Amino acid sequence: MVLLSVAYFFIDRLRSNWANIEAETNLTPSVWSLAAILLFVSAVVVSGLLWKRVLLYVDSNIELDDIEAVRVHSGAWLLKYIPGQAGAVMYKVTWAQKNNFKKQSAVVSFILENLYLTIASLAIPSILLLLYEDYRTSVQLLLISAAVASMILVFSSKVLSKFIKATSSKIKKINIENIGNYSFNHIDTIKFSLMYLAPRAINGLGFVAVSASLFSAGIEHTLPLISAYTVAGIVGIYAIFVPSGIGVREAVIVALVGPIIGIDQAILLSLVARLYATISDGVLALVYFIIYGKMRGIKA
Repeated sequence: MVLLSVAYFFIDRLRSNWANIEAETNLTPSVWSLAAILLFVSAVVVSGLLWKRVLLYVDSNIELDDIEAVRVHSGAWLLKYIPGQAGAVMYKVTWAQKNNFKKQSAVVSFILENLYLTIASLAIPSILLLLYEDYRTSVQLLLISAAVASMILVFSSKVLSKFIKATSSKIKKINIENIGNYSFNHIDTIKFSLMYLAPRAINGLGFVAVSASLFSAGIEHTLPLISAYTVAGIVGIYAIFVPSGIGVREAVIVALVGPIIGIDQAILLSLVARLYATISDGVLALVYFIIYGKMRGIKA
């Protein structure tokens, strides 16, 4: 219902105002389009390298090179179209078992990367949006709540422990014991969360590039556009009832970006950004199979 409602609103709005939108928009692919795709791909690569650091943080006995880490993370990323991220976590668990690693380590690393990604996506971006734009009270309250929630995850050991246990309990078909016995401290949580700002910023710059490809203006709104896309992205990840947050992410983008560049422009921007992100997933899939083929050749 959510997806259908968003789709109806978007189509009706674009149809009603298409003449004005078309006159102010460049729909021809440009160098900005290529930049957006490359930035979206780069964000996943950087996330893969960060996942390796998280995995080694959880289990220092694991040996993993950068290329393999990027390959595994990319494979899990491409399975995001299965609702609930079930495919992503199962992919990493299966990989761990094939390489005789502890499946607990794979699961905990998956949970922690999502934790750090959540904090990085909500804490600073929410505050930046509040400082930049005078949103409606309801949006302001949601952004404040998001910022506060992320801070609680950082500084409350009880909440952090409950987050890990609650998330692990949602992962079906994996029998994991003592998942909550891993010990984490606030300094490490802050450190990793700050690291995850890097792929979120790169991803956000991809969104800015999409905006630049469509509109003559937009670069001056770089910081709020990055922040809005980052918040929308994490909301889409937690929208487990739809594949890859389709519809939910776009709705959040319109709510946050609409007051900045206009509702009609925000709708178009969200849709084109989804298109470019999907193309970047195709590029990632190609890279994944190239690396996988070379690795099989080496083992043979």
